[in-house]
Amino acid sequence: CSLPELSQVCLIQGLISKVPHSVLLSCGQSNCTVHEVLFLLACEIFDHSSRAAIQYVGSRVLCLWTKVTRDMCYKGDIMEKSSLSNNLNSTGATTRKLLFYIWSYWEHPIEVLCNS
Repeated sequence: CSLPELSQVCLIQGLISKVPHSVLLSCGQSNCTVHEVLFLLACEIFDHSSRAAIQYVGSRVLCLWTKVTRDMCYKGDIMEKSSLSNNLNSTGATTRKLLFYIWSYWEHPIEVLCNS
C-alpha cells in the first residue's frame, strides 16, 4: 500500500468501527472474513513499525478490534461455520496473537483487558 503507516492504521480503525458486522463477517476467496483480514493487516503494521505513534494507534486499533469482536460474539453474529469462530477459541491463532500483543507490548496488560 502506498499510504503512510499511520494513515493505514487509521483507515483500518475507521473500517472496524463503521462497517456493519454483516460486512465484516463476509468471506472472500481465502475463506477469511474481512474482520480477520483487518486484524492481520493491523498486526502486520504493528509488527513492522518502531514508531511510537504507530505503536500507540496500533494498540488502540487492536483494543477496538477486540471490542467489536466481543460485541459480535454477544449478538451471535459470529457463526460456528466462520473461520473467525475457530480462531477465537482458546488455542486459536487469533487468540494467541492477540494475547502475545497484550503481554509483549502493553505496559499494563491487565488494565488493557479491563478497559476493553
